[in-house]
Order: sequence, then C-alpha cells, then structure tokens
Amino acid sequence: MIEYIYIDLHTGGICLEQLRVNLGKNSYDISFNTSFDALADRLRAINAPEKILIVCDTNVLALYSDEVAGVLKNAGYDAACYAFAAGEENKEIATVLGICAAAMEAGL
Repeated sequence: MIEYIYIDLHTGGICLEQLRVNLGKNSYDISFNTSFDALADRLRAINAPEKILIVCDTNVLALYSDEVAGVLKNAGYDAACYAFAAGEENKEIATVLGICAAAMEAGL
C-alpha cells in the first residue's frame, strides 16, 4: 500500500511531499523537494550514519552531486560519491559490485 502525505514546511513557499511505501516492518518514506536544503534534517530524522555514499548515474552526477555533497559536508556528514554510467543497460550486477567497492573504499 502506498500513501501520499503532504507536509507544508512553511520555508519560503517550498513544500515537501512525502511518499510512504507501506510494507509493514519494511516501510519507508520517499521525500521530494525543490532543493536539497532539508536533506541533512531528513537524514538526522532517520538516524543516518555520519558516513554516506551518494550513488547516482553520470547524468545526475553532472547536475546535482556537488550541491548534495556540499549540503551534506556542511552538515557534518562525511560524504563520498559513486557514479555509474547513465543508461538502463548499466543497471546490472557489475554496477552493484562497483557500488560495494566504493562503499568499502569510503570506509562504510
């Protein structure tokens, strides 16, 4: 079951929308926002560890990685980034192994 929750943050007219994926004990939220300003707060709310690996494809890397890494570092997180080649054909086990290797290299 998926529930939609709308949360008004009253921060400069920016509103956060949250998608709740209700899977019993494996439930989780997906948050959407027009900026990354609330990212560190959301991570603190779920007790995320201080070391974080940002995983994205090369398209997302070019657009957002510097901003996300900056927000996280300014909030005290130790953020590393792993980017795999963009394209559906790259969503494969070799990419998962690359993510695992990057996580190990980052000390996660």
